[in-house]
Amino acid sequence: MTWIIFSILPPFLWAVTNYVDKYLIEKYFKKSQGAPLMLLIVSCGLVFLPFIYFFSHESLSLSSTSLLIVLASSLLSAVSWILYARALSNNNVSVIIPLFQLMPIFNYFLGLIFLGEHLGLMQMIASVIIILGSVLISLELSDQKIKFKKGVILPMLLTTLFSSINVLLIKYLMLENNFWSINFWNYLFFGLVSITLLIVVKKWREEVRVAFKTNFAKISGTCFINEILDFGATMIYRYAMLLAPIALVSVLSNGFQPVFALIIGLILHLILPRFSHEKFTRIELIQRTIAVIIIFIGTFLINK
Repeated sequence: MTWIIFSILPPFLWAVTNYVDKYLIEKYFKKSQGAPLMLLIVSCGLVFLPFIYFFSHESLSLSSTSLLIVLASSLLSAVSWILYARALSNNNVSVIIPLFQLMPIFNYFLGLIFLGEHLGLMQMIASVIIILGSVLISLELSDQKIKFKKGVILPMLLTTLFSSINVLLIKYLMLENNFWSINFWNYLFFGLVSITLLIVVKKWREEVRVAFKTNFAKISGTCFINEILDFGATMIYRYAMLLAPIALVSVLSNGFQPVFALIIGLILHLILPRFSHEKFTRIELIQRTIAVIIIFIGTFLINK
């Protein structure tokens, strides 16, 4: 099915951006836990507005109600990116990414309540299996004790909740309006909100100034490339949302992202260790491999 293909393409691009995010945070934005970096990257999205306008074959105008919903969506997105950066600054990418599997839980209930989307029994079972894999990878196995990583669970819980609400709002708007018009205003508001926060919050503004002062070309270029990858992944993902229930799209897309993240992390760890902050103990590697296998099994079953 077409929606399956479009759901699998974005996670690879997002996995790449996750590692770029981690690299930039550790090197230039560790002090503020990466928040200004995320806002800086998002601000680059304003560059795509002329292209969206060019490819749009219909009017970009929206009603005042739709514009208010897009603005609310942009605010939620900004908060979720800041929380994501906070979690990423203190944890490995291969730990953070699987926790996005919390999104299908929220997406299922939001889609059911507000969009009337229903899942079959096998799809629900597969979703539960994938979520169990996410829980496994979020456990910290040390000193023969099992405990949750509280520093990552709470930020990612809020990140996925806000992201799920954002997905709901965007799909609702795209069902009622032109696909490109919604994305045009979403990227405009998101970029403006991000720039406003960077200007208003002195600590973030100062960190960006210091980073740009010594590495402007490298940081700005990397941020722009990262935003290109994210933009492509987001457009494909949102198109998939129009073809299938948001819960299924998020389960499948987020199900593959940990696989790509683990593979990329291993490659960087073995071949380019100076670009990787991933550290794999033997037990962690076994734990994450088992979790990814569980997620992959769930992903396979969701097609049945």
